[in-house]
Amino acid sequence: MKVDANSNIVAGENTPVAPEVIQVSDIAKDLFGHYVVIKGATTSFLNRTITDNSGSAICQTGMGGFSAKNDSVNVDVYGIVGSWTVTGTDEITYVILPTAVAKAGVEPTEGVSIAEFQVAEDNVELTFRNPVTVLAQTGGYLFVKDETGHMLVYGGTGQTYQRGDVIPAGFGGVKTTYNGEPELKNPTGFKAASDNVPVVAEEIALTAQNVAHANFGHFIVAKGVTIDATGMKMTDAAGNTAPYHNGNLKASMPEDLTKKYNVYAIIGSYGKTNVVYQLLPVYFTNEDGSPLAVEDVADLNALFAKSTGTNYRITGTLTAVFQNGNTLYVKDEAGTNGLVFGKLTNTFANGDQITNAVANWTTYDGYKEIIPVDSTFVKSGSGAAIEPEEMALEDLSQDLIHQYVKVPGVTLAATETANTYTGNDGTVDLQVFNKFTDAVTLPESTVGKTFTLTGFVALYKGQLQLVLSEAKDESALLGDVNGDGIVNVSDVTALVNVILATENYENCDINGDGTINVSDVTELVNQILK
Repeated sequence: MKVDANSNIVAGENTPVAPEVIQVSDIAKDLFGHYVVIKGATTSFLNRTITDNSGSAICQTGMGGFSAKNDSVNVDVYGIVGSWTVTGTDEITYVILPTAVAKAGVEPTEGVSIAEFQVAEDNVELTFRNPVTVLAQTGGYLFVKDETGHMLVYGGTGQTYQRGDVIPAGFGGVKTTYNGEPELKNPTGFKAASDNVPVVAEEIALTAQNVAHANFGHFIVAKGVTIDATGMKMTDAAGNTAPYHNGNLKASMPEDLTKKYNVYAIIGSYGKTNVVYQLLPVYFTNEDGSPLAVEDVADLNALFAKSTGTNYRITGTLTAVFQNGNTLYVKDEAGTNGLVFGKLTNTFANGDQITNAVANWTTYDGYKEIIPVDSTFVKSGSGAAIEPEEMALEDLSQDLIHQYVKVPGVTLAATETANTYTGNDGTVDLQVFNKFTDAVTLPESTVGKTFTLTGFVALYKGQLQLVLSEAKDESALLGDVNGDGIVNVSDVTALVNVILATENYENCDINGDGTINVSDVTELVNQILK
């Protein structure tokens, strides 16, 4: 039936259709168009076949459920019985057009597999029906695999994962092609890991056939490699050479490049027109498989004096100042301020201490940034909270990058860039960036208001800016919990909500005892009655 484009066919109610259970030998003309399932089968993409105990038949890819690298054993194949004419003949063969290939006994869910994602059109929003296993994650780079293939997810997922973590099905994003390979961008629906399974690296030689499209996204190990940091290439024990790039996954590089190492890496790509495949190092071991030794440094300045990309243990104490997700500002005992950016499982409050943290560093936008080894960033004690240094906007400079400051009397004028303002305290204009919108709430209109801003000095594309950690409206009334400019019974409700949420807002400490609790509700009610 060919459908007229003007027929106004629309979706009605949904009544799921159960598949008819058949064997391969049942595939024939009388089942043409039927929705079926063949249980406990073996599929081969190379041979385009499906096989069970009753025989073999042809599989075709027309319904999207049967794609490259989808070869499997003991699976249930769901699909439509279709017909196919052998090229150059009039012979009609009846075939299976799989809509999904699932583990035996497990019903498929809606969505695509990684193999189906790989051949989907660009700019299409897709949901994934299979759980995936994590191979590597650093920042916005997440490499995963399922039984059908490998994939790069680029962007914030809201989750941090370890290698081997199993991400539940149901996540999604937009398919795009970048540097010659499919990539999932604008990720959504990523949940915490449901399990962790062993992941074994594929041992390969660094030949052009191996470091190539066929292995894109694979987690591999090449043994006995030498590293040419100047030429950005690695050579294995057999003399095969492949390029590498350590800017994405930011592995800790060995310090002594005269020795041989084993490199564990993801195979990635670069170049929009002439695509080149390269190693993205995840970590290194010594040639005998033992872990690399980690040298000690005393503090942040001692770390910054070492080579970039190599891990060192900071024996001195770091004090947490402010954390939001993967961003952590710290200060060491010598008074040096630093920004730690990377996977952080633990959360830290102002004053929390961290000792013997292992990290390396890199340069981002002209200033130094600390890359953590997540497992070593653990609270070792509590100290005095770090207080911001009060100063005027005109006093901020690149010498103060990452310093914790407070600036009173600032007006904020919105710009065309989201969450970015022009701040002025009567001295100079300075860019103010509300990066942490989940922690700092600014009113929809800042016209006519002045603020005391607390935050960190930063540099973005050569422009000095203040990244906010707090913004206090100087015109706010004590007791105006909901910020509507009036103190009334609505603020009592809002204050109770604050207490239940155990959050801390300056206008909520009505009785000034330093604690927000039911006593403040009583005091607020008394204030309103007066």
